[in-house]
Amino acid sequence: MGAPELTVISPALDEAERLPRLLLQLRRQRGVTLEILVADGGSRDETVGLARAGGARLLHTAPGRGGQMNAAAREAASAQLLFLHADSGLNDELALQRALEAMRRFRLSHGERCAGHFRLAFTELPPDSAALFRF
Repeated sequence: MGAPELTVISPALDEAERLPRLLLQLRRQRGVTLEILVADGGSRDETVGLARAGGARLLHTAPGRGGQMNAAAREAASAQLLFLHADSGLNDELALQRALEAMRRFRLSHGERCAGHFRLAFTELPPDSAALFRF
């Protein structure tokens, strides 16, 4: 396997319940070579072991999502970064390949870097807060 085309960074703190699903979905991605970094901010559950078992490279960091993501970005093997929280989902096995291709096309036509996003949907909303999550 060659150098990663994309580094996926996931900040984690006690994410043993959610992280395995995300790692499985990342392993199922096709057409792209990934590096997966989990920046653990001091989990007290099984997050660390599950990250390793799920094929991620683990970084131990101070807690705080911004600091965790920044620490992982400094360690990334790829210049292309994707930040995903453990409760994110990628049901489309070609999502990351298509995202990278769109970024490459943009760079070729505009000669500069770009940023992007995926369509956002919430699957588990707190009953009293559903209106807050409407976009």
